[in-house]
Amino acid sequence: MAEILLPLISAVIAAGISLVISLITRHQTVQTFYSQMITSNRMEWIESMRGHSARLLTFTDIYETLDGEQAQEFHLVKNQILVRLNPGNGPYEKDNKIRELLENKTYAEIRASSGELRTLFAELMKEEWDRCKIEAGRDRKMRRKIQHAREISS
Repeated sequence: MAEILLPLISAVIAAGISLVISLITRHQTVQTFYSQMITSNRMEWIESMRGHSARLLTFTDIYETLDGEQAQEFHLVKNQILVRLNPGNGPYEKDNKIRELLENKTYAEIRASSGELRTLFAELMKEEWDRCKIEAGRDRKMRRKIQHAREISS
């Protein structure tokens, strides 16, 4: 009886340990995937904002006034920026300030505030880049935990 019981207990313990490790690994894999997805989306947002803000500021640097086609392109770029900003409520100080400087303003008013806009765009993108680095750091920590769990199970 003891000859059968000992291997059976060992097999149950090994199966239990294997199950726990696989559940932990699965959970960490899901978290890693989520982290990578968020970081990727943030990078896309940064790149699109960089392009749109550069185009808007190019208009303010080059043109004192806009003709019909230029005005249409300028308003398109302005709206592309506005729809990428976080809503007016919450801890989004830079988003709110940029929205304030762009929404319901004439071209002359926006042009007059282009220096401030340039600074705000740079600061906003830097904050987002810092968030990406934090997410990537969490991701690396998770990968290390997974590696460690695999080493323990081996």
